[in-house]
Amino acid sequence: MAGNVAAGVVESETGSNRPLIQDSLIEATMESGIVGDPEHAGLRLTKHAERRLAERNISAEQVREGMKTAKESRQVTTVLGKYGTPVNIYNGSNGITVIEETAGRNVGRIITAYYE
Repeated sequence: MAGNVAAGVVESETGSNRPLIQDSLIEATMESGIVGDPEHAGLRLTKHAERRLAERNISAEQVREGMKTAKESRQVTTVLGKYGTPVNIYNGSNGITVIEETAGRNVGRIITAYYE
C-alpha cells in the first residue's frame, strides 16, 4: 500500500484512492477538509481554504510550488494567527502566499492561500 496516509487516503493497487478510515468517520473527515476536491489530493485543506482556492483560481500545483519555493529560499515565517495559534506563512517565488496552521485544531492544514 502506497499513498499519503497523513491525508487519510491510500492508493490501491488499481491506482484509485480510497479512505483509510472507517465509513463512520468519512463524513467527519470530509468536513475537516482532509478529503475533498480530487484536484487538491495530498494537500490538507480546511473548508475555508478549499473555498478561497476556488474563488481565487489557485491550483493545488500552485500551492505546492509556492510552499516548495518558499522553503528553498527561506521565505517561511511563523507568526501568531487570527485565533492566537502559530501559523507558517510561505511566500512563494511564484507569487502565491500560503498560510498553514501549526497548532490547534487545524494543525498541519492549509487555512488559506492568495496571490501576493
